[in-house]
Amino acid sequence: GKVQMEVGDRFFYPAVLTVTVGTTVRWANVGNETHDVTAVDRSWGTAIVSVAGYFEYTFAHEGTLDYLCVQHPSDMRGTIIVIR
Repeated sequence: GKVQMEVGDRFFYPAVLTVTVGTTVRWANVGNETHDVTAVDRSWGTAIVSVAGYFEYTFAHEGTLDYLCVQHPSDMRGTIIVIR
């Protein structure tokens, strides 16, 4: 399946999301600035997501994965919890 997330100016919504293994998460930039979606450990992510652009990633393994926007790290953090 696929789940839609919002990337706004200074937020990810929802900030915490639980999905099952194999789910594709789509982060859509609904803000007026560019952002990125980057794993804290840098194991996955994207370069800049343009205004009205999006980034998709399919989660293949269980785990709790923290991510952020490198451009706005103090304001923009999120967590994906992947379950079986």
